Amino acid sequence: INSLRFIEKGAFTDLPKLEYLSISNTGIAHFPDFTTISSLSPNIILDMADNMEIDIIPANSFQGITEEYVDMNLVRNGFKEIKSHAFNGTKLNTLVLRDNWYLRNIQEDAFEGATGPTVLDVSSTALRSLPPNGLRQVKFLKASHAYALKSLPPLESLAELLEAELTYPSHCCAFHTWRRKQRESALKNLTKFCDLMNTEIDPTADDTSLINDINFQYPDLEFDCLSNPFVKCSPKPDAFNPCEDLLGFSFLRCLTWIITVFAVAGNLAVLVILLIGHHKLTVSRFLMCNLAFADLCMGLYLILIAFMDYHSRHEYYNHATDWQTGPGCGIAGFLTVFASELSVYTLTVISLERWHTITNAMHVNKRLRMHHVT
Repeated sequence: INSLRFIEKGAFTDLPKLEYLSISNTGIAHFPDFTTISSLSPNIILDMADNMEIDIIPANSFQGITEEYVDMNLVRNGFKEIKSHAFNGTKLNTLVLRDNWYLRNIQEDAFEGATGPTVLDVSSTALRSLPPNGLRQVKFLKASHAYALKSLPPLESLAELLEAELTYPSHCCAFHTWRRKQRESALKNLTKFCDLMNTEIDPTADDTSLINDINFQYPDLEFDCLSNPFVKCSPKPDAFNPCEDLLGFSFLRCLTWIITVFAVAGNLAVLVILLIGHHKLTVSRFLMCNLAFADLCMGLYLILIAFMDYHSRHEYYNHATDWQTGPGCGIAGFLTVFASELSVYTLTVISLERWHTITNAMHVNKRLRMHHVT
């Protein structure tokens, strides 16, 4: 009802049998007052859709709806921001914020004082980050087509996550690595028992006690020697989005820095000596300058890669998208292609120049001059 512009405070007072409430396709500009509903139903479904004039979900917006669990479908609205303590006093089962295209910010304490949600959907929003607090009970996270969401909150804030549908493959690497490290200590303690299982020897009383202790300390770890300890996540990493740093090995990282230092320092020295020296700039010296400049560009490319690797080490998943879509990767790509092409071209010209000079050594008039190569 587009003509509906205002819902008076207290309009939803004392509705103990309320199970479903939908406010859709209205022109109201202020968030409705739900604080006096006081429903006694075991589960309430709240739908708000296509209310494009509402731009903020204020604090304590849902407090007082019910003391039981609520499923909230807040889709295709004009929300731009969700304030701190917005869900205070609620028990959230499902929270769907899908298709709120203008939603850019959920404040850090938006879920403070709330229980849940177990399902969170922020697909097709403009969110740049998720709040670091209040997401520990989320078991299913959906954030597909959320192209501005290029970094994840601390993984400890998603401790109970079981399944995720994300936008970028690199984010799935974070969950795989984190969950593997989280369970490594527990799985190490199970190695002895798994070996006994494989050899078909019955475990001793001590082994059984060990398993019981582990199950007590890690209740979410289903004991299975062949079980997969990872979060189910999509899209999966591929050749262009591997689960490793830019420079994935220590020896490669060290070698890159060594080559970078020598490439930049050595080729700068060559350029300075050849260009500032008192000797006349001959064809050979000019071509050597070109070759030194090409190698210097390759050194600058390695500097970009090495610094980005240092900046994103162990957290490349949070930097991969910015790096791949930002100017840094474009500049690095230009430098490496330009340096390679210039180097090959210069080496070809040097080879031809040497061949021409040797074959025409006795003919002074046929020697190459600067205007032939510039």
